[in-house]
Amino acid sequence: MKLKSNILLGIALTLPASAASFLTSGHMDAPAFGYVSVAESALDNTLTQGFEPHMHNEGGSDGSIIDGVQVTADTEYEPGEVTILIPETSTTMLNSVNYYWLSQDETDAANNGAPFLGVGLEELVAADWTGGTVTISLVGSTGPGSFVMWQDGFPNPDIFFDSAGDSR
Repeated sequence: MKLKSNILLGIALTLPASAASFLTSGHMDAPAFGYVSVAESALDNTLTQGFEPHMHNEGGSDGSIIDGVQVTADTEYEPGEVTILIPETSTTMLNSVNYYWLSQDETDAANNGAPFLGVGLEELVAADWTGGTVTISLVGSTGPGSFVMWQDGFPNPDIFFDSAGDSR
């Protein structure tokens, strides 16, 4: 299942001092989630059983542009290996506050020269957990501004996460 949603990032975007790679456009599931089973961890002692968050580039013709190169192969990245850059073309003003945002539409993202992000759950198999429900929670956010993830538009968006706890 893919949940495609707008992502609204706060007032400023700062870059880590030593980011390995930069995602500037194309499609990436960020975040994506997999599950490492007991059997998998028994076969590979570097794996720990449990949910495995990562970033997932499915590749192909809409593969991610990382460090200026399109990655057409199916590739996974650990958290922190890739920094998502949002261009000035993906800003909007709302109530006198400037926001960086990413579109829920792949064509719109491409037209803005911005990444197209999704939430990837397709690696999860219902047999790997009890109850058949997966809940994703935002447990923290750092930096200036706030992080908001919503779907559809204003004035009444469907908000999934809001680090400031505001109801917009």
